[in-house]
Amino acid sequence: MKILIPTYAQHRIVGLLVGAILVVRLFIHFALYHAGFISLTADEFGRTIVAAEWVKHPTWEWKGAWLPFHRPLIGLFLKLHWELLWTPRIVTIIFGLLSIVFMFLLTKKLFDSYVVGLISAGLLSVNPLHVWLSSVPLTEMVSLTLVLIGVWAFVGYMIDAKAKYLLVAGIMLGFASGFRIESWFFSAILSLFLLINNIVIGKFTNRYVFLFMSSSWFFSTCVDCWKLLDHW
Repeated sequence: MKILIPTYAQHRIVGLLVGAILVVRLFIHFALYHAGFISLTADEFGRTIVAAEWVKHPTWEWKGAWLPFHRPLIGLFLKLHWELLWTPRIVTIIFGLLSIVFMFLLTKKLFDSYVVGLISAGLLSVNPLHVWLSSVPLTEMVSLTLVLIGVWAFVGYMIDAKAKYLLVAGIMLGFASGFRIESWFFSAILSLFLLINNIVIGKFTNRYVFLFMSSSWFFSTCVDCWKLLDHW
């Protein structure tokens, strides 16, 4: 005889399991730092110093070796707590945890299965590369998290056809382009996908395509201008 678990109880159990995965991940971070791990490259120290200088003299730079959004992100948290070693790392850890949550939400929505979502989140939480990049204040984890949120929202639009999902997807992918330049490809590929569906299948209206492209490509265009100015 099949036992049906009420929906609210199912959600509570899944929430507890996701929370358990995050707790395990935090324990991994603690064990890693306790073992003496501090840094992967010199970049994280350079980015921290640049962010600290931005706190003292907040200005908007239109060119440079690094894309612009990481500096004010870390800088704002340094304003809240001035500690150059751990504050930037805590920010990155938070984004790493968020990426695990949205990996769960994305795969659950794609496969309509809590089990698949939990397995995906669990595997990501113990992935060594993901752990390392979540433990140092580089841009990869922030960009990955924003991309995952963007793709999750895009899939939500594909399933539910609600324009708000598409707007969120565009904004998140646009912001991701201000941290890592390769994030731009997600905006390009998904925009192309929408255009093909609109032209060939006719499933999506032009205003939704414009909504996504305008919101995601705005920051991507700023990034292109940034790199051009850097070479002048």
